[in-house]
Amino acid sequence: MKDYVAHQGRWCIGTDSHITLDPLAEFRMIDYRQRLITNRRNTFQGEAAHYLFDAALSSGRKATGIKTTEYFSLGHSFDAVVYDASTPLLATSSESERLSAISYAPGADTRLGTIRSGQWVVRDGRHLNEQIATDFKKLVSKR
Repeated sequence: MKDYVAHQGRWCIGTDSHITLDPLAEFRMIDYRQRLITNRRNTFQGEAAHYLFDAALSSGRKATGIKTTEYFSLGHSFDAVVYDASTPLLATSSESERLSAISYAPGADTRLGTIRSGQWVVRDGRHLNEQIATDFKKLVSKR
């Protein structure tokens, strides 16, 4: 991966192989794979969580035709995963460590929900469109 990136290779994450639907788990797998290949920790330039988020976001936006490189910018829809900074894990993390705490602590779910186009879609663990859960259950039960 380091050689690929060094030659201006771009990468992003997605659910095409369905190994996981959790983007944080995908980031951890990328990091762990690089550790196994190099037999070293800290294989990315700078803080791993920041590198992984920045690279995936930048390349993912480019792949979908979004030209902005800012996380949030005026004139674009507000999409975000919202975390509870008052949980013990995040409350005791410095601002510079918070992304790592979120990324590398599976099972310590601190998500409050998801916002899409400025509107809550998932809040307190529940999708606000209950029909989606019903449709999902029907679809999965057909397997």
